[in-house]
Amino acid sequence: MAFNIKWLTSQPIRHKVLVFGLFMSIIPLLLISFYYFYHTKIDLENRIKEKQELILQNLSTEISLEFNLTSQHLQNLTLLSAPSRTDSEFYQLLQQNESIEEIVILDDHGNVEKRISRYKLNKPESHEKWYSKGMWQKHKKNNKAYSDVQINQFGQPVIKLAVPLYENGVTKGAGVVIQLQKIVGKIASFRQDQASYLYLLDSKGKVIAHQDSSKLWQKKSVILTDSVLGVKQQIPGLNWSLVMEEPKTSAFKPIYKMFNDGLIVMALFTIIVSLISIYAGFYFTKPILMLEKAINKMKYSEEFSRLPVERNDEIGKLVESFNEMGIEIQAKKEIEEKMIQTDKLAALGLMASSFAHEVNNPLTVINIYAEDLLDRINGSDPTLDNHELDNYLQKITDNAGRCKKITGNLLNFSRKTNWTVSEIDIKEIIQNTITLVDYSLNKKNIKLISHLSEIPVFPGDSLKLMQVLVNIINNSIDSIEKDGEIAISGELKDNLFCLSISDTGEGISKENLPYIFDPFFTTKTLGKGTGLGLSVCYGIIQQFGGRIQLISNVGKGTTVEIMIPIHIGKKEGSSWGKTES
Repeated sequence: MAFNIKWLTSQPIRHKVLVFGLFMSIIPLLLISFYYFYHTKIDLENRIKEKQELILQNLSTEISLEFNLTSQHLQNLTLLSAPSRTDSEFYQLLQQNESIEEIVILDDHGNVEKRISRYKLNKPESHEKWYSKGMWQKHKKNNKAYSDVQINQFGQPVIKLAVPLYENGVTKGAGVVIQLQKIVGKIASFRQDQASYLYLLDSKGKVIAHQDSSKLWQKKSVILTDSVLGVKQQIPGLNWSLVMEEPKTSAFKPIYKMFNDGLIVMALFTIIVSLISIYAGFYFTKPILMLEKAINKMKYSEEFSRLPVERNDEIGKLVESFNEMGIEIQAKKEIEEKMIQTDKLAALGLMASSFAHEVNNPLTVINIYAEDLLDRINGSDPTLDNHELDNYLQKITDNAGRCKKITGNLLNFSRKTNWTVSEIDIKEIIQNTITLVDYSLNKKNIKLISHLSEIPVFPGDSLKLMQVLVNIINNSIDSIEKDGEIAISGELKDNLFCLSISDTGEGISKENLPYIFDPFFTTKTLGKGTGLGLSVCYGIIQQFGGRIQLISNVGKGTTVEIMIPIHIGKKEGSSWGKTES
C-alpha cells in the first residue's frame, strides 16, 4: 500500500488530472448504469412473469373450455336417437375438433359397438374393451369420466373422455380419444410471443404434452433457474398444470441490447472525457512545467528570464511570486559572483610576491644563458659547436615554458567565469594549484605530500575547484610558522569523491569554528585576509552538490574534508552537480 501511494505521488500532475477526470466521470456512470441495469432487469423479470401468469390463466381456461366443449358435443351426440346417429354426425364432430382422434359408442358392458376413427378401421373387434382401468367405475358414478394419460400407436399422449348414453332404459356410453399434443399446439398458436413454450404436467409432475415431443414423460419442477423464467397454472376441472417457460436470453434480449448500446455510448463518452482530461491536464500543468524548466535553468546557473503571466488564478499568482523570487536570486547570484571574484583578486594580491619570485627565477636563468650565448657568438668562440648551442637554446626554452605555465595558471585563476562544465582531472588540478603556491611553500620550508588513489575524470567546473584548493592551501600555509607539513589525500567511495587537506598549523579555537564559513569572518591579522575564502569555498562545493567540513584542534592543526558526488560517464556539457548556493 505504501509503495502504491509512493508510486502515485511520483507521477506527473497531468497524468493525475487525466486519471482523476476519467475516474470521476466513468466510475459514477458505470455505477449508475449497473444500478439501473440491475433494477430494470428485476422489473422486467417481474413484468414477464406477470405477463406469463396472465397468459397462462387465459390458456388454462381455453384448455378447460376445450374439454368442456368436447364433452358437450359428445353429450349432444348421445341425445340423438340411434337411427339419427349417422356416420355424418360423427365425422362432423371430428371435423369440428382436430384434437379428437376417434369417437366410440359403447354397450352397457363397456365394449365398443361403433367406432369412427381418423387412424383405425371403423369396424370394432369382437368384445373390444375401450375403458381404461378404473374409468368404468368413474363413468358409473359421474356424468363424465377421464382416463389416465396413455400412449397411442404413434407414441403420442392421449386421454379418453366418456359420457353416459341412455338408450331403451339401458346405460351405455359414448367416448372420445383426445390428442393432448394437438390441444397444446392449438392454444400455443394463440400466443403472440414465439420465444416461450408451453407444456402440460400431470398430477405427478410428468410432462404429458409439450411443443417439443422429445420432452414428453420427463419429470420437471417449475422453478426460476439461471437460464429460464417459468410460471405454472392449475387447469380448472382437471388435475393438470399448464406451464409456460421462456429462456432468459430471449426474455432479457431488449435489456441486453440496451446495455450494449449503453456500452457503446460509454466508450464514446470515455473518449470525449479523455480528450477533455488531456486538454485540462495540459492546461493546468503547462505553467507548472514552465516553472520547473525555469527553476532548472536557474539551478544550472543559466540567466533568469521572467515568465509570462497569462492567468489570474492561483497558478498565475505562483508565477508572479516565482518572477519576484527569480529577480532576488539573480541579484544574490551576482553578489556571490562578485564575492568569488573579489576573493580571487584578494588571493592574487596576497600571492603577488610569490608570483614575482616564481617568474623571476626562470627569467634569471634565461637572461644568463642568453647573455653568455651572445658573448660567445660575438667573440667567435671556436669551442661553440652545434651540440652546445642546442643545449643553450633548450635551457632557454624550458625556462620560458615554465614562465608561460606560471602566468597561464595565474591568468586562469584570475579569470571571471560563469559555471562551466568540463572534465575534471583532479591530479592535474592539484598540480596546477601547487604551481601557484609553490613559492610560498618553499619560503616557509613547508613539505606538501600528495597521495591520490586512481580517480577517473568527472564533470564539473575545474577553475572553481582549483579556487577552492588554492584558498584552503593558502590558509594552511598562513597557519604554519615554519617547517610544517600539508597532506593532500583523495579517494573514491561509492561514487563520492572524498578529498582531505590536513596541515600541522596552529589550528582554530572551538569558539571560532561555528563562524568559519561566514562571509568576512577571519582570524588572520589585518591585511592578510578578507574573510571571504572559506565562505566562497563553501558556496562552490554546494554548487558541486557536495559538502565541506572543517576539523581543527588548537596547536595540532586543521583538516578540511570535501565530499563531492560524481557520476562516471557524464558527457561534457552536462549541467550535473549545480545546485543553488
